[in-house]
Amino acid sequence: MTDVSEGAVALTGGRMASKVLRRNDTVLRPASNSSEFMAALLKTFEQQNFTGAPKYLGQVDGKDIFTYIPGDVPAKFRPWSDGQVGAAARLLRQMHDATRGSDLAGRFDVVCHHDPGPNNAVFQSDLRVAFIDFEQATPGGRLEDVAYMAWTWSISSKQTMALEDQAAQVRLLADTYGLHEAERHALTDCVLERQSRNARFWAELAVSNFHDLAAGDATTAVIIDVITAVGRGMGRVPPPQGQVGAAEQAPARGRRKERLTAPWRCWSLSPGPSGHAHCRCSAASTDAARPARRRRPP
Repeated sequence: MTDVSEGAVALTGGRMASKVLRRNDTVLRPASNSSEFMAALLKTFEQQNFTGAPKYLGQVDGKDIFTYIPGDVPAKFRPWSDGQVGAAARLLRQMHDATRGSDLAGRFDVVCHHDPGPNNAVFQSDLRVAFIDFEQATPGGRLEDVAYMAWTWSISSKQTMALEDQAAQVRLLADTYGLHEAERHALTDCVLERQSRNARFWAELAVSNFHDLAAGDATTAVIIDVITAVGRGMGRVPPPQGQVGAAEQAPARGRRKERLTAPWRCWSLSPGPSGHAHCRCSAASTDAARPARRRRPP
């Protein structure tokens, strides 16, 4: 019997995935506890005609097999142009819309990628055309992904991009994705929560420059300073006049339209499916969207 890995070459790029191989027009990666959900998610994308992700072809010899998407995957973060940030935001919105109201999303808003940074992007002609590496994908609130994208595509370029330019790009991302007003006001809070969680994650793994929780706490303090400055630069402005809210643009399949009535904040983390922690403020977006109860007069 021929080994499915025979003649395969290692793929580079990304930060977490290892032992990922390319064989002709397919990609092979070791199967994991996420394989079943990931397979169902990619099948859902295919059914919904979302082309910005690889197709799942099955599992052989303990390896998941996907179609290969030609292009370039950045090895490092760097500043990105407004056109590149806009293309990434449009693709993220399309991906979320493909899962909204699906069985996979369940009681959550959408299925989140949870790492939609440039390191998990395939570029063609300098524009992002696909997401890869869906191993961390779970149901969640869309602001979890939008907040993480804001950091990895715009804010984390502090060392070479002026704060006002970072703020302008985050505003562009929010406009292009189609966030409505309440979500825009909550975005900087969710960027902070998402990156605080990210710092804890790296600290616990003792990876890269994080050697203990104290280092993680120090990094969180830096993150707070940067995101706070960007939030001031954004001004938490309302959407452009005439912009329709995202909830009104794309009604959920099999679910009533719901309008977000107020901003929400990150109070704590709650465990989600597969044991992943979710930000309560973003994961509970459908709860926040329910009309507020009216008080009875005394």
